[in-house]
Amino acid sequence: MKRMRYKIYTFGCKTNQYESQVYKEQLEKMGCIEDNNADIFIINSCSVTKFSERKSILLLKKIRSKYPRSKIFFTGCSFFKVKEDDKVKVVSNLEKEDLIYKIFPNKKFLFKISKFSLHTRAFVKIQDGCNNFCSYCIIPNTRGRSRSRDIEDILLEVKDLLNNGYKEVVLTGINVGEHKELLDLLKKLVKLKKLERIRLSSIDPSDIDKDLLDLFLKEEKICSSIHMVLQSGSDRILKFMNRKYRMKDFLKIVEYLKSRDEDFTFTTDIIVGFPKEGEEDFVKTLKIIEFVKFLKVHLFPFSRRENTKAYFYKEIEKKIVEERKKILLQKTENISFDVREKYLNRKMDVLVEDNFFGYTKNFLPLKILNEKNFRNNIKTVFIKKNCKNNLLGEVYEDKNF
Repeated sequence: MKRMRYKIYTFGCKTNQYESQVYKEQLEKMGCIEDNNADIFIINSCSVTKFSERKSILLLKKIRSKYPRSKIFFTGCSFFKVKEDDKVKVVSNLEKEDLIYKIFPNKKFLFKISKFSLHTRAFVKIQDGCNNFCSYCIIPNTRGRSRSRDIEDILLEVKDLLNNGYKEVVLTGINVGEHKELLDLLKKLVKLKKLERIRLSSIDPSDIDKDLLDLFLKEEKICSSIHMVLQSGSDRILKFMNRKYRMKDFLKIVEYLKSRDEDFTFTTDIIVGFPKEGEEDFVKTLKIIEFVKFLKVHLFPFSRRENTKAYFYKEIEKKIVEERKKILLQKTENISFDVREKYLNRKMDVLVEDNFFGYTKNFLPLKILNEKNFRNNIKTVFIKKNCKNNLLGEVYEDKNF
């Protein structure tokens, strides 16, 4: 009997990546094999920006044309942009966990993973949906209200991953901070003996309290780095964005952590050229970047999304947006280099991934010079050089320094 062939295309966030891994495992349990010339295609789309949405739709059109006999399942946050027909099955985000059931209706699967293909750090979904309704964001409309995954289900999944050799998990979701029992979950995760590192994929300042901060500082297994979403350094713009925090809240968290752990690092997201952003607002964002000294900043030019409040705001000229993005990019790259510079001639533990590359506990990117394959091992590395995008070092036990 011919085995069914499948191909999965994933766009966007870590949550989508996790969900696609679930699909992969479920299909392979049914004897399916991965093949570009597939019988079944799954497109897990993204709609955070017009660009990401367009890529998903263009791929759908390309597959329809090239593989007319194949069945396509279109899901993810752009699902509402696609019309269903005899070749394309549209699966909303609220139906996502039953997608493979629609292919094999006589089977029922647990929505969980036991591995994470091509990764040494496993993403684990703990939450879905969002209650924030930021003025620029369509995701609450496409993902629904916030829903927390049961702690015991998460723990069982993490134990499976640990038994399969994983040492680090990245807790992910659409808005991780809205998990109703996040603190209790972390306290239970740190007790798992095989688990060596825990990261949060991203969190809003409004979802962080002192108990969470103290847990970060106390528990060795919780990585000393946090992706805390900024979006703008101007309170005036944050108000227009309908964000739930102000700069004093953001900086209070930064100062609390830095004063107690000088190696604690921060990464963030910033929207460039949000409507109503004046020169003074932009300068405030630059100053915050300089003050916090982010290790990495994800820059997103403002993208109008239908069914959001900001859709009706007057947009800033594209030329100005591009100029601001260029300035921000140069500023953030320079600061990232400076942050890494202070770690020269120090020893740091690195979880080695593919191509001799890995990350320290505080998320410093590091390339290992040794020729041995240390993949999926945590090694003490002596840092020798700072390059444009990462540090260079040698495994300490292999050399006499």
